[in-house]
Amino acid sequence: MVSIKPKRRSTPKDDTMKIEGADAAIIGYAQRCGEPVVVVYDYQRLVAVFMQGGMDEDEAREWVEYNIIGAWLGKGTPIVMHDTNSCDIEVHED
Repeated sequence: MVSIKPKRRSTPKDDTMKIEGADAAIIGYAQRCGEPVVVVYDYQRLVAVFMQGGMDEDEAREWVEYNIIGAWLGKGTPIVMHDTNSCDIEVHED
């Protein structure tokens, strides 16, 4: 079972939460003004991590969407990024 646990970063102000066992899916860190640093995971890589743990693709996608994307653990909740080249998200430019 994968769990999300707070982990202190190199500076005391940066409290980050990481998904235990999913470091291979980390693609970076993000921050907004006045908010803590959060870990950014790649959706496809997260699915692959859970598939390596024994889930089939549908189970892995459902687990990621419900238990990670669907979880709010406060301001330090990790972000899951979808690559716009590999999904059905339309980008509208004004």
